[in-house]
Amino acid sequence: LYKMAGTGARMTATVMDFSSLTVLVVEDHEFQRQLIVQMLRGLGVLQLHESSDGRAALDLLGRQPQRIDIVICDLDMPEMDGVEFIRHIAERQLTEALVVASGLDTVILSTVETMARAYGLPVLGAIKKPVTVKRLNEVLSFYRSQAHARDLLGGPSPFDREELHAAVSAGEMRPHFQPQIDLSTGQVFGVEALVRWPRDGQPPIAAGIFIPAVEEAGLI
Repeated sequence: LYKMAGTGARMTATVMDFSSLTVLVVEDHEFQRQLIVQMLRGLGVLQLHESSDGRAALDLLGRQPQRIDIVICDLDMPEMDGVEFIRHIAERQLTEALVVASGLDTVILSTVETMARAYGLPVLGAIKKPVTVKRLNEVLSFYRSQAHARDLLGGPSPFDREELHAAVSAGEMRPHFQPQIDLSTGQVFGVEALVRWPRDGQPPIAAGIFIPAVEEAGLI
């Protein structure tokens, strides 16, 4: 199984270059941790760290000269569980983004995602175990696309009016709905409406990039 997973990672077509990313995997189950690390290597991630529990991971993060790009963490861990670990890394701003990987119920994963965002920690997504190369590639690609969007902010619009008009007319910019969950009950009480612009099968362009361009073009 380990060999097959590694082979699958090498054969997967990676659209983006992940070689400059720094990723920390926090997982108490050694086999699963090594499997995720192997998949990330197969996707081209060169700077990898790993830890078996939240407390050791906090020590590791505190020794880094700069913030790690992505932390991938389990929730059910000894010493310090994932929820407490997430609170600490959010308060101390020890990572740029978080991925939750767990075998717990989907409702719990969604609740933890909401909690992390409430702390101001960017969440790339929640992966229900077993972790796959496809899902890892998706969250890494999303991080890369968001980082590219941040680099473009403040510069000239990368889109001309004709391109934007064609996208609006064709309905390329689509609404997405993110549930809002009451942490005390776990019940969904509403949704947040978001807009996404997927292009040519690539990760969606950040709204922070194309919305100002649409406004400037008079197409809002």
